[in-house]
Amino acid sequence: HHPMRNLTLCTLFVIFLFLTYALLFPFFRGCYSPLSMLHSNSSKQHSVLFFSTIQQEGITKILHQGRYGQLQNSLNDFFYKFIYENQLFWARKYQQNNSPASDQEETDGTPHNPVHTVFLGDQFSSEHLFDDQFRDQLNRFEQRVFRRHSGVDQIHVAGNNDVGYGYSVTPYRLDRFVTAFNTPQNHIKEIGGVDFMWPLSISLDGSDLKLMRETWKFIEEVAQKRHSTKSQRPLVLILHIPLFKNEKTHSCRSSFRIRKADDGMVQMQSQLTMLTTKKLLSLLRPNVVISGHDHGGCNVIHEWTDEDSGEVHRVPEYVQRSMQGDYGGHTGILSFETQPSVDGQDWNFTYVSCGFTYMQVVVVFLVIIIAEVLLIGVLFIRVAINLVWRFTTGFFQLLWKAFQDKRKTKVE
Repeated sequence: HHPMRNLTLCTLFVIFLFLTYALLFPFFRGCYSPLSMLHSNSSKQHSVLFFSTIQQEGITKILHQGRYGQLQNSLNDFFYKFIYENQLFWARKYQQNNSPASDQEETDGTPHNPVHTVFLGDQFSSEHLFDDQFRDQLNRFEQRVFRRHSGVDQIHVAGNNDVGYGYSVTPYRLDRFVTAFNTPQNHIKEIGGVDFMWPLSISLDGSDLKLMRETWKFIEEVAQKRHSTKSQRPLVLILHIPLFKNEKTHSCRSSFRIRKADDGMVQMQSQLTMLTTKKLLSLLRPNVVISGHDHGGCNVIHEWTDEDSGEVHRVPEYVQRSMQGDYGGHTGILSFETQPSVDGQDWNFTYVSCGFTYMQVVVVFLVIIIAEVLLIGVLFIRVAINLVWRFTTGFFQLLWKAFQDKRKTKVE
């Protein structure tokens, strides 16, 4: 019996270690330091969570793969939900411990300083969904996986797998997306004293003319307003399609690829064009750029020259790695705070892409749990059978002894 008992204990120890890691992975993977959960001297600290290229699949996968497809969808939902809820829990702790007490007060049950989450596009796996399919996936997305908790603000950026590339995006698909996720596109929002801006990047290099003009008009109006008021508020530019990158000067896995139809509309692209990238940086002058689309993710420093002063500016772009299980279940965390300086206040931005683990590891872990349950079940059955056997044997031995004693008494 000892080998089986030892195997059971070893397996339980492995399960304990993995569960400990799973619950505390934001610390093991460097998302937060333990010190960040203590009260800070800073009067303002905020964090925003970023999720990229989830590409939730639906009925099409089930129709093609049957029960296996249904099992995969369920495993993916469980994988995403665990990461999302875990990150929300620690983000709340971070927010509570690094914000003024006034920001933690609630009005009608809603905190003044909610946790902000940004989905960088490609929430769904395809833009070619009928309305009933779209509703079913939306219900799974919001009710089963990424629930809209009180005190959590969700921002959803439209991706090419949500509404299509430039050639296939239509007003109907875009309106359906905006209505479903309650997030207007071509929008700017203040979070913790910082402007977060998300133009519809899939329309910038060639799409429906009206939509393309609306997006560039929005960008130019924001730029003009910021320049005319000499806004000191930092700007975080959020894009689905990443900025152009020179292959000789960056280490990103993906290279620039674009395919256009005869009418100039984009059919596929991995990055924005060089011209669009330069125009965005010179007009908006962002402090940080965060983008999605590229599953592998990477960090790049862009340079642009101020035409008025000739000064060269450096802007970091963080291309967020995918949340999918094949890419390690990553979450981006942008933390920012104000720090006193000679000129008044300086802003400090820190970005971390924090991975959980690969789906294959989770599957192995679930198999180990199932095997452990079966093993413990076998042990209990063996113990139960042994106890029943001993009890039955002892009972019949007592009966037999009593019978023998009775016979002996009669003979005497």
